[in-house]
Amino acid sequence: AHCDAPGAPEAAKELRRVLTEGCGMDARDVLEVCSVEKTLLTGKTVRPFGRGRVLERLREGLWPALRSRCIASLRAFADGEIDRLFLNFSDPWPKSRHAKRRLTYKTFLANYEKVLVPKGTIELKTDNMGFFEFSLVSMNNYGMQYDGVWLDLHHSDENENNVETEYEQKFAAKGQPIYKLKAHFA
Repeated sequence: AHCDAPGAPEAAKELRRVLTEGCGMDARDVLEVCSVEKTLLTGKTVRPFGRGRVLERLREGLWPALRSRCIASLRAFADGEIDRLFLNFSDPWPKSRHAKRRLTYKTFLANYEKVLVPKGTIELKTDNMGFFEFSLVSMNNYGMQYDGVWLDLHHSDENENNVETEYEQKFAAKGQPIYKLKAHFA
């Protein structure tokens, strides 16, 4: 993956590329991690509010070392363009009839598989046990392999390098466990 933005400095030409699904409230935290890791982040959202928050922060210079863009469709990416995908506190769509809207439903997984590099990872965090269980089953049925599963992130070794999102802080303060998984396509 590389940054081919016009005027991009030579040092930025070979950056890891990360996609965060939803670039509203929690994008700040993901962006901070990406700037440290020398990563080009793209936020995908269909809600104008989310795009506005990211663009506002970029204009204010809150993320000066990072080039970012928000898009509304995975079609904006070439096959194999993304190294890592974050799904942070996605809408769980709890009703059974809405399962196809969940971001870990098989049709979404098929799209992620196209844009991720081979062995590219998906990292999911949620406070919703039902959505987490659905995601585990859906990803398993799709043939994905797990690199790690944490049923209580904040009381695990994985928390040592965890960057808390705004939603994560809110739910953890209420004593709710945070569920996390890392997986890649086989």
